Amino acid sequence: MSKVAKIQGDIKQLIKDGDELVSRFRPKAGELPNQIELLASYQQWYSVANEVVRVLLPARLREFQLLYEEKISSKDGSNLGISEWLGLRRPPRMSEETASILVFQRLMTQLEILRAAEARTESVLFDLEGVVQADLFSSELEAATELQKAGHLRAGGVVAGVVIERHLKQVAAYHNFKSRKKKPTLGDFNDYLKSEAVIQQSMWRFVQHMGDLRNKCAHPDDEPTKQDVTDLIAGAKKIQAEVS
Repeated sequence: MSKVAKIQGDIKQLIKDGDELVSRFRPKAGELPNQIELLASYQQWYSVANEVVRVLLPARLREFQLLYEEKISSKDGSNLGISEWLGLRRPPRMSEETASILVFQRLMTQLEILRAAEARTESVLFDLEGVVQADLFSSELEAATELQKAGHLRAGGVVAGVVIERHLKQVAAYHNFKSRKKKPTLGDFNDYLKSEAVIQQSMWRFVQHMGDLRNKCAHPDDEPTKQDVTDLIAGAKKIQAEVS
């Protein structure tokens, strides 16, 4: 399971927990929710949900927080925050039933904001993962360049080849790549991306050429040239920039 899939699963569970809280917050005929019993479970849920919204939907973070934080200030008490209610506070002229209904509606709004954040997980988390990978790949390509300068052509070429394969693997995974092979190769990722129209024929051929150069560096039968490794490093940068 990828890290993105794991995070998506955790958020789905968080929403499920929110649905359970909603059922416990919902006022019933002749029975009002018990704030003391709800305090710990809600606080735990809010702490995690707040971070999810902060990362995935920052434009609605303050709204999410105000639903929890707002203090009683308006005459009618309509801005009663969930934290106030859990602390057994409400406007003097507001009935317990009205306060419970108001807070229930606020929790429902928070849950809908969280659902909206969930809808953005794939794009946002993939972008974040891509930034981390890009930094890692950049460092590895710098290492490949230093190896080339020091005359370690095979090592430099192999490192650049690994960057290309890892990048294509990441992009293929984003496009739902699945393989029966235990260890799919660069060629498998390249063919899949072409079949899904993620890359065009020209890029597919370019990746094939880079794969040939990588193999030349990895196998003792062929002796790579300095230009081969230069092309591999430049090719890795081109693929990283153009294939997504």
